[in-house]
Amino acid sequence: MDKAQYAIMYRIEDTHWWYAGMRSITDALLRTCRADRRWGDVLDAGCGTGGTLCRLPESARGVGIDFSPDALELCRERGLTRLARASVEHVPFADSSFDIVVSSDVIYHAGVSDDVAALREFCRVLRPGGIAVVRIPAYDWLRSAHD
Repeated sequence: MDKAQYAIMYRIEDTHWWYAGMRSITDALLRTCRADRRWGDVLDAGCGTGGTLCRLPESARGVGIDFSPDALELCRERGLTRLARASVEHVPFADSSFDIVVSSDVIYHAGVSDDVAALREFCRVLRPGGIAVVRIPAYDWLRSAHD
């Protein structure tokens, strides 16, 4: 995405129905899976402007990666510091580093040349028994010009 699109995301991510609804669904899925234990280390793979990272429960230690320096700068404006500039195809963390990987509307983007490699990376960095929540559009008509 270009810088202008990230600026729009940053401005509306807290209140727009799409972002709020998708966060709510992801949160409900993870709370069901983690109802009796702490969330632990969470990787937001393709964190964009940081809206998901800002809303993790207190038991989570969130880390975000994004390939865009513009997105990461907006994360920093939110006060986020546990960030890395990286591709989802080459996650810069050791094997079994995370309890949860969340990747929302990322691996189908034109900038990701190998979605299978991204999924392999998510599996690699997950600890045994870890959970991955990967969201992509159900239909091609849900995609936009920057996808």
